[in-house]
Amino acid sequence: MMEILPNKPILPLFQPKAKEDDPALRKTSTDFAAMLFAQMFSELRGSAKEEDEESPFGGDKDSDLFMNFYDLALSQKYVATGGNGVAEQLYQQLLKGK
Repeated sequence: MMEILPNKPILPLFQPKAKEDDPALRKTSTDFAAMLFAQMFSELRGSAKEEDEESPFGGDKDSDLFMNFYDLALSQKYVATGGNGVAEQLYQQLLKGK
């Protein structure tokens, strides 16, 4: 049987967010997460591509440049819509260290 002792506080299920907001730190966290996902998307695409002749992106330098920009834009949109929470977790962790 679980015992609740009066000298131990009950913690809330969700910790309240920090009262202070640092826009520069939030932007840095978001940008870092976007670059992380852009690199991940690029690596995933590179492992699947393997010079596919039927692909509309044949593998020349112009299409590689386009795909890099596409990966960056996709990752920025992913992070801006919440992504998987990496940017927010990074922001909260860095905010604790201030």
